[in-house]
Amino acid sequence: MPSIQSTYAEAPTNAFPGATVDFHGFRDDEPGHIEAGDLDAGTLVQRGTHPDGFIAATDGEYIGVLIRDKSKAGAATDHDLTYSHEEQVTVRKGGYIKVNFTGTGDKDDALLYDDTTLAISAGTAGEGETQLTGWTLAEKMTASGVAKIRIPI
Repeated sequence: MPSIQSTYAEAPTNAFPGATVDFHGFRDDEPGHIEAGDLDAGTLVQRGTHPDGFIAATDGEYIGVLIRDKSKAGAATDHDLTYSHEEQVTVRKGGYIKVNFTGTGDKDDALLYDDTTLAISAGTAGEGETQLTGWTLAEKMTASGVAKIRIPI
């Protein structure tokens, strides 16, 4: 019987925040750059002051999620893959992507984010939170972790 590989040195890149999960090409991605500070793949962002600049989402403003660039050093091993100021990035504005998720939720639950921590969770937004209009959980989550979400196109 031939031997098969049953152990792997690295986690698959689709298990990390910012990993894209494409189905039949339905997605809306936009290239640009980090306008201020350092941001991790999977971070919720908004447009900055520069036409192709992105900053961390604040005060109820958001456009999408930073995509994990699989060609970037550390993409296959670093859970928190960081992009520096002025670094070129791509933002997923529609389609499926993995994010750090807080709490529990069922598939198709509506999503929100905490305006201060940017933590994404399921439910209806209250004070200090912003509803991610049309965004839904794409899988059941029984605990906090990396979750697949759907951003409407």
